[in-house]
Amino acid sequence: MCGIAGILASTADARPRRTELVRMIEAIAHRGPDGCGALLDGAAGLAHARLALVDRESGAQPFGSADMRHWIVFNGEIYNHAALRAELAAHGRRFRTRSDTEVLLEAFRAWGNRAWARLEGQFAVAILDRAEGSVTLARDAFGIAPLFVAETPTAVAFASEAKAILASGRVAARPDAVTLNGAFRLWSPPVGRSAFEGISMLAAGHVRTYDARLRGRESAFATPRLGRGGTLHGAGIRSDRDSGAAGACAMHASRPGSRPDRARTVDRVERALREAVRARLPAEQPVGAYLSGGVDSSLLVALMRAEGIRRPRTLALRFGREGAPDARFDEGEAQQLASESLGTEHRELFVDGELLAGALARTVEHAECPIVRAGPVAMLLLAGAARESGLRAIVTGEGADELFAGYDIFREARVRDAARNGEDARIGRALASLHATTAGSRDAMWTAFFANGDGDGAMDSHAPRWRNGAWTLRFLAPEIRGALDDMGLRALVADALPDDWRGRDPVERAQEVERATFLSTELLAAQGDRVLMANGVEGRYPFLDGAVLREAARLRPEERIGGDLDAPVEKAILREIAARHLPETLARRTKRPYRAPIASALLGPDAPEAMRDLLSPRSIAANPLVDRRAASALATRAFSPDSRLSEREEMAALGIATLESWRRAFLAGAARAPARPRHVPFVVLKPWRGIATPVASDLPVGPLEIHTPTTAHTPSTTTEAA
Repeated sequence: MCGIAGILASTADARPRRTELVRMIEAIAHRGPDGCGALLDGAAGLAHARLALVDRESGAQPFGSADMRHWIVFNGEIYNHAALRAELAAHGRRFRTRSDTEVLLEAFRAWGNRAWARLEGQFAVAILDRAEGSVTLARDAFGIAPLFVAETPTAVAFASEAKAILASGRVAARPDAVTLNGAFRLWSPPVGRSAFEGISMLAAGHVRTYDARLRGRESAFATPRLGRGGTLHGAGIRSDRDSGAAGACAMHASRPGSRPDRARTVDRVERALREAVRARLPAEQPVGAYLSGGVDSSLLVALMRAEGIRRPRTLALRFGREGAPDARFDEGEAQQLASESLGTEHRELFVDGELLAGALARTVEHAECPIVRAGPVAMLLLAGAARESGLRAIVTGEGADELFAGYDIFREARVRDAARNGEDARIGRALASLHATTAGSRDAMWTAFFANGDGDGAMDSHAPRWRNGAWTLRFLAPEIRGALDDMGLRALVADALPDDWRGRDPVERAQEVERATFLSTELLAAQGDRVLMANGVEGRYPFLDGAVLREAARLRPEERIGGDLDAPVEKAILREIAARHLPETLARRTKRPYRAPIASALLGPDAPEAMRDLLSPRSIAANPLVDRRAASALATRAFSPDSRLSEREEMAALGIATLESWRRAFLAGAARAPARPRHVPFVVLKPWRGIATPVASDLPVGPLEIHTPTTAHTPSTTTEAA
């Protein structure tokens, strides 16, 4: 993973300047500690900060085609680039490097926008076509790699992080009230939005091309569908400024005509997952793994061993202090069991309140949005420990819960569906299983919720979480509270879902909503890419592999959530695979969602000074984004020795504190200077005088091989563009 940035202008006086591109790439220098480069071509400019994991010798960017027409900056990894290279070479394409960057560029030159759906990997890409004066932007299907865009009357600016666009000076840092409202409700920004007015995010699985007049044309080449019968589906072209249309490309998984037996299903899922792990291991830098002690991470490490890594290097978070862990959040016992049984070289990082508070401001600067959960802060510290250990890439288990139904919200969806279908006699026992009520009791709130839902039945699964989030809005300024109501929130979520999601099975609906509102916007963003790349570490996600997604999509809901209604078992298929590789204690371990402490670590009479400062009367009075009276009252209670806050009050207190930290960093001009200011080498091109051949040639698109394992590259040299 790297950092990219660029500008396309429509007028002479708006053309990008060298100093402007330098500011942009320096703002995200943390994403590319191994080098940088930039290009100027009249109305267009590209910049790149490199984290070199593959083809270190010849993978520098911006990278130009042999005829100098097309130039690319690329953030990510293409795991099936070897197969694509072979296919392109068989049709006469010639390569000067062994990098996946060149394969990606040549695929685009050969197939145009048909190329994107053929990529297995994680990517954010900008390709300059000098003959057309256009820039094409694309982003992977799950949105692992971020790509922000800002449109002005005379230019389009884009970058891996919003701070690079702000550094250009073309867009002022102004708060986006809808995003701030949504971040408190959903725990993360709504899909496609940033916390800054005028800066949006290209949707996952989308490609957008801006022509020389800045007219944008956009299409969805891949939209993950987690339900039966589908995986990555293409969609028709939609245009931002015109009504043009073009053909759609898609990756479809056919609905199986007959069901294989259970063992064959388990074998098929395991084979896809093992291939996904294999593809994510090659690199010219060390690759490690996070080991939480849960089924997902433990299984991935077991499969790393099966692929020949005899002693995987693993890391884990511990909460509290060494010798005095916080039992409510610490999972050290399971982590140690996993490490010992798998024979890993393991490192534990103990995180207490002082460490969390000390990393809070840095986390917010990289997340670029207030946060209401402390999880991203702890993950920033863990990524730092990975970097200190010499690791440059981390295998991690995000996506397993969303694809294979690992959260309580999915089990709840099954219970709710049973209640609505008349299985009332069993609901009490199911409620007891899920929420530790007395067996057979009929708790009024939960009974009503499971039997009747919460208004829009299609989104019932997430109603309690969103309702708690909405409660925290009382501490924000009126203009933020009123920027987005319940109907508006649900409409934003619905826009990010497949067209047919309402007609799906309740468990599948819940999975789709979770993917759109939490996986892509929080787990892969503030808690994933942003904190990893803040430390120059790349995340790799085997569960988000296309073949794994296709196998998960073939499963019936009862294959994802096994057991009886009274005691549903999440991720039943994954647990069967895990039983083949892990001790029974780990394979059967109950799901424990990752959480980091707020009250015990950051609040109370012994709260760290950094947290007290963010919630001080002076800070609250200076922050126009909060309701000062309500925020002050909560802050007073938060530090009181005899006050116990509810979970939503804890989240509100953290949200107010990080909103102040965000305001200081971006609105009050207090953002830190780039961590690694450096000389940026430039390629400056003369005006294009070549022949404008079509972007896509007549090269045929062969059978699609979604996943082909790669091997480590042998470094080679490339001719430097002049």
